[in-house]
Amino acid sequence: MPNISAATSRKRRLLGNVVHSLLLFGAPIWADRMSAKGTAEMAKVQRKTVLRVASAYCTVVSTNAALVVASMPPIDLLAKERLFIYSNKVDPEARGKARDGTLESWQTWWNKPGPGRWTYHLIPSIAQWLNRKHDDVDFHLTNS
Repeated sequence: MPNISAATSRKRRLLGNVVHSLLLFGAPIWADRMSAKGTAEMAKVQRKTVLRVASAYCTVVSTNAALVVASMPPIDLLAKERLFIYSNKVDPEARGKARDGTLESWQTWWNKPGPGRWTYHLIPSIAQWLNRKHDDVDFHLTNS
């Protein structure tokens, strides 16, 4: 989906979630057994997806920043979340606990020094970014 298309933010997010569903198929089985090479390959696919969701150019935005701007946690954290939910399926609050754990891990990951520091200065708290009132993320926001 090119950045110049008329796809709205919601449509891009929907398509991104479809890609995540495909990537995470069977995650409870392989989440704790995935090799570093396999995780890296999945991260490459996720990077392309979040760049499209955020309408960002690959040379302008780091993967870390694109994940935050697109409001999509890293694929390895999502796989661990699915594993936790599956392992605790008798607990009715497992989904909420898993999401809270994912957000906490993601925030810890985001706080570490590395690529995306300019975006970090603008969006230091992932929870606040995810709970924002406006929802549109477009080319003008990510590449200006």
